[in-house]
Amino acid sequence: MGMHIISISKSKVNVKVLEKVRGQFDSSQIFLMVDLIDKLSKEKPYQGLNVFYNAHLTLSSLLQIEALVVSGANVTVTCSPGLKCDPQVAAILEEANLPITDYNSISHANCDIGLDCCGGLLAIASSKYGMIELTQTGVNKYNQYKPNYPVISIDDTEVKLLETLLGTGDGFVRGFHRLANTGLLGKKFVVVGYDKVGQGVVKSLLPFTKNITIIDRDIRKINNVHSTTAVYDINDTSNVVKALQEAFCIVTATGEQHIMSKYFERDMIGAKYLANMGSEDEWGDKFTADEVLYNKMPINFCLDYPTQLLFLDPIFYSQIVAIDELLNNSLQPGICHVPSAKIQLNIIMRWLLRHYQSAHADDHLENILYNLPAFVYWKDLDSVYSGCNMNFAKAAGLDSPQKIVGKTDHELPWRTTETDLYRSGDKEAFKGNSLINFEETQLQADGTHKTVLASKIPLRNQDKQIVGVLGIYADISDRKEKERLEIVNQAHNETHAKEQEKFVKVVGQMVHDIRSPLSTLKTIVQTADELAEQKRVTLRRAVINIEDITNHMLNRYKPKESKLTQNNQRQYVLVSVILAEIASERRYRYQNSAIQFDLVITTPQVNNFLFIQIEPSNLRRMLSNLINNAAEALPKTGGKIILELSSGNEWVEISVIDNGIGISLEKLQQIRQKIGVKTSKKSGFGIGLTQVFDVLETNYGEFDISSSTVGDHHGTTVSIKFPKAKIPNWIATEINLTPDDVIVVVDDDMSIHGAWDSRIAYILEKFPSIEVKHFMSGREALEFIDVLKCENDNVCLLSDYELLNQDIDGLEIIRQSGVKRSLLVTSHYTDCQVRKSAAKMGVKVLPKELVCSIPLKIKRPKYKSGQLVNVHMIFVDDESEVVEGIIADHYSHLITDYYSTPFELLKEIDKYPKDVKIIMDNNYSSGGEICPISGYALAEKLHAAGYTNLYLYSWETCQVPDYVTFILKTDKEVMARLDQL
Repeated sequence: MGMHIISISKSKVNVKVLEKVRGQFDSSQIFLMVDLIDKLSKEKPYQGLNVFYNAHLTLSSLLQIEALVVSGANVTVTCSPGLKCDPQVAAILEEANLPITDYNSISHANCDIGLDCCGGLLAIASSKYGMIELTQTGVNKYNQYKPNYPVISIDDTEVKLLETLLGTGDGFVRGFHRLANTGLLGKKFVVVGYDKVGQGVVKSLLPFTKNITIIDRDIRKINNVHSTTAVYDINDTSNVVKALQEAFCIVTATGEQHIMSKYFERDMIGAKYLANMGSEDEWGDKFTADEVLYNKMPINFCLDYPTQLLFLDPIFYSQIVAIDELLNNSLQPGICHVPSAKIQLNIIMRWLLRHYQSAHADDHLENILYNLPAFVYWKDLDSVYSGCNMNFAKAAGLDSPQKIVGKTDHELPWRTTETDLYRSGDKEAFKGNSLINFEETQLQADGTHKTVLASKIPLRNQDKQIVGVLGIYADISDRKEKERLEIVNQAHNETHAKEQEKFVKVVGQMVHDIRSPLSTLKTIVQTADELAEQKRVTLRRAVINIEDITNHMLNRYKPKESKLTQNNQRQYVLVSVILAEIASERRYRYQNSAIQFDLVITTPQVNNFLFIQIEPSNLRRMLSNLINNAAEALPKTGGKIILELSSGNEWVEISVIDNGIGISLEKLQQIRQKIGVKTSKKSGFGIGLTQVFDVLETNYGEFDISSSTVGDHHGTTVSIKFPKAKIPNWIATEINLTPDDVIVVVDDDMSIHGAWDSRIAYILEKFPSIEVKHFMSGREALEFIDVLKCENDNVCLLSDYELLNQDIDGLEIIRQSGVKRSLLVTSHYTDCQVRKSAAKMGVKVLPKELVCSIPLKIKRPKYKSGQLVNVHMIFVDDESEVVEGIIADHYSHLITDYYSTPFELLKEIDKYPKDVKIIMDNNYSSGGEICPISGYALAEKLHAAGYTNLYLYSWETCQVPDYVTFILKTDKEVMARLDQL
């Protein structure tokens, strides 16, 4: 499916429709958004900015959408699965010419900024500047997937408390009344989870009942609860089950999916009503949707206004103004706790000032102030304290806010200079002036000093007369200390960074130096037929160990990419190299464990050069998730994990295979249907599959899984497929030679010359006329090639890119030499600049890691009478795929000829020497007709003509004469050593 994005600029949107909706709201309840919309409409600061908006689509959502549209942004509105979409809102957006984009029709798209709810945009959009996430559920998702752009968490702001402690709790009570249609007075409630939402639910219940039990996994964080409220750890089984049995209603507010099914059985629950206030289904599969109010969705979403606009206004405002924080481009990737304290205090101050009278009348002000992490107080016209919140009371050395009533600053632990400064600020407020966001110091009751960011505004009564001052401040001592330390450490850090840079460079060069002789060893081990098998196995293991250590060193000390150099776009990725790096890292990680980790590349001569289009870090992360799942499925006694690469005509397939405990049929079906599966560690599958499915979906991939839990073949195989990408034009996939060639190898590492010698040995065996010349100096190589100018067409130049302590690199050698058949052989192939320079010159690049794999092909002259063609082997078989697979798997380094019928071979047989090795199939067909000459008959004819090295191979056993050797095609061990028979 191609990318389908609906993005409509402000000029095409009928803003009047959105303005009409806003006109239906009480403007005093949304004064922050009204002011912001007016400002954005005049200034249009986001002109042309592409903004994705993914949230619950209620009437109140139209406020934010209107603000984005009038700001000049191009807005794409969508609603991810699990979020509410009011049909009335959909109709209004359609009328405004801003239709909702179907979430499932959007492939991985690029936007400038995303306003997100519950992490829905994470799966469909890549952001240029970053995301602004509203919920803790979404923050958890972004934390898990570690995006390479900043994510502003509105949930972590103090402003969010206005919604969660007041708005969400209020919405719970209204929603419960509607759904249960019963009273709350004196009823027993159990609230599971006591973060912001849970606190809001508890505080909303206290006016109706004091019979409340709180259950949480960390009761140490719980304080300031009502004296009648019971608090239990979720693992305190006896007390918790008793509370669950006796409850009138159980409310979940943990933010964790399926937590109730994870901890409790259905028969432990005795409550009449079950309710959820989290974004996720917190009840799980042990509880049906019918048993939980509103089908397990947050019960306040049964209301037209799940949260009253009074409490949404500051949140909506914060989410829009956070766009400026992203556009400043100063935030690091990952979760960012902004808007800044200065902006938050300003929002809270304005909100408190506007709603003071109504809040005070409803006895809500103290509730708000008590729970704000900020420090808040208010005084009368004589600068006598009328009240404060708990934080301020503690700073003043008091054990309750009530004890500050009637006191002045002179009676509190402030210094005289501080007291005078505070009272001076009060007088300014009494004159009608607001003091916003100024820094001051404050002596605490415990004798410490704090630096605070403060604001003071005049308080007015209903007649607009000033009756006092409202003050609010935040402790920014940590931030100020951090700034001081940054200044102190800056010089040290710069020095350390330079030393670290030098060290990383040394490590990189060391690894580079090791990799060159390592390539030689790998090549020699593969071609050293004269060594006994046991010795080859020992050498191969030693090579793998050295490679694992060097890769670990390079990955550990590799410089981290800066934000400016990171690339989150899909790229052409050489799959075999990434898998080799992952396998190397895992072998090193598991070296002291009982886990054996192997990499298997089927048909390496072909599959080593497979490319797919994907963002590399996404590929690494998804494979890491699958390997972690496999490792968790293994018993403590250990086991085996295989990472396997294979391919078809159109697909590249990567499989992670383990011999662990396996997965039940029920869980397999859930995984295949992409149903959220969160099992125990022993099962080996968890939330990591969500990321795997997301990456596959956005990269047109496919997923398959098979597993067994019984017998000797227990274990799991997970396969992921991606469309095979066209091999980019910069990569070399073969080396073409002629019998008259001079091969010039340029490398400053002598071991690489040995690797090439070992690699070319088979070719020289049959074509001794080919010359190989080695040079460690680029200049000397150029001088040699210059002498051969008249014969330049017969030169094949294989040059390293980086030549240490020389005034020339490989690309310049190729340019000056003028050799048309030149390859740049380098481990720096991942450097985009190197590839671009090579492509500009028309030069192919060969990764050094593939020196031992790249096919060497001989372009032989046409047969002339009397001239014998010297090849290693001749295959005669009508199944071309079989022959091509055998050659690609085992014999691409040899010189082979292939004929599809006996007739074709017999026409050409005279040009081959009598001892050439001929491998024949037994049965042939052409155009559906059986060939009259069988392999047996062909062998007879060849034997009669004097050919002595004859082999017959077939899928089934058959009798052959003494002068023919028979081989089963299914005997992989023999098929892999035909050249040695």
